[in-house]
Amino acid sequence: MANTCAALLTSYPDLWQAATEHPFLDQCADGSITPQQFNTWLIQDYHFVLDFTRLVAGCVIAAPPQDFNVLFDGLAALKDELNWFREKAAERSLKLETPCQATCVTYCDMMLGLADQPYAVQATVLWAI
Repeated sequence: MANTCAALLTSYPDLWQAATEHPFLDQCADGSITPQQFNTWLIQDYHFVLDFTRLVAGCVIAAPPQDFNVLFDGLAALKDELNWFREKAAERSLKLETPCQATCVTYCDMMLGLADQPYAVQATVLWAI
């Protein structure tokens, strides 16, 4: 696996950089993100994680029993993450029912559209996300 990752990083450095570096992440890291930017992310990521949870639950339906434990562990972690979003939204007086922005809708629709795909496809997307 390490050789595969190293080969990908060597072969596609621009794609790796594009996938892992973004002004939002830089601003979070250096503390320059505005409260409004963070609030928008918080709400949109909450919606994303809701539908990601549905994706994981769908994987459980399609998965062989030997994969259940890892999927259950993922669902438990998502429960904690969703609770964190709710706590942070309450602290900031944010409404999590705020509609999704177009990019969030696209990602969520893609995840929900996997329900009729074979388990291997669902698991691959789950791993990639």
